[in-house]
Amino acid sequence: LHSQYKDEQFITDPTLAIGTNDTKKVKHSDFSYEIKSKSYSKSSSEVALTGSAIPQGLYGAWSLKIDTDGTITVAAASDNVTGYATPRIALDALNVSDSDSAYMGYVTVTKSDGAFTPDTTALDASNVTDTYTDGKFENRGEPTSALLFGSNLYVRPKPNDIYELEALSIADRPTAFADDDAVPDDTKWGPVIASMSALFFLQRNGEDAIAAQVAVVAKKYMSSIRADKVKRLLGQVVQRSY
Repeated sequence: LHSQYKDEQFITDPTLAIGTNDTKKVKHSDFSYEIKSKSYSKSSSEVALTGSAIPQGLYGAWSLKIDTDGTITVAAASDNVTGYATPRIALDALNVSDSDSAYMGYVTVTKSDGAFTPDTTALDASNVTDTYTDGKFENRGEPTSALLFGSNLYVRPKPNDIYELEALSIADRPTAFADDDAVPDDTKWGPVIASMSALFFLQRNGEDAIAAQVAVVAKKYMSSIRADKVKRLLGQVVQRSY
């Protein structure tokens, strides 16, 4: 489990969230953490945010750290009393991690219709926007690589702000056939399906010599479809944005 969070100081997720017994506080789940190569555990509890009120429409941020004895320290960003224009600017003002405690995560809050007062204003109150993130903010940055797998987008490093990602060419997944009598939109798929099916059965039955001949034909059909797809993609500037 610890290798999953090798860049963090916890072994299992603290799962920061709005308090359930007291919605003015931040709740964490049962979790384990590491300090100086020794592991510790902490039962779920709720802790209060600290410091000055955040002015209307501006952002404040807090970090949460835990010591070896289970004491959780909540530290406000250095200028919460003035407020920050964006969550990113507020988070840049947080204390970084240290070797004497384990960094649990951080919280950002803003209130659009008035000041947000820590441990007084409910975190689920109307017009309050808040986020809860496990892990060290210093581990985050501008994403330099991305992987789109199915409907999920993965980026590294984890983002430290809101970014727009644009992809010049992403092939859409083909629409499934409605039934056995359905016809492909591109009739070239017919020979491809037939030749690839034949190749599969020939290889399974050990007919390597014939399979090699069929493979040449199958590759030819596949290449013709891919060429059409490439031409269509090159005619587009941006297909998807995130």
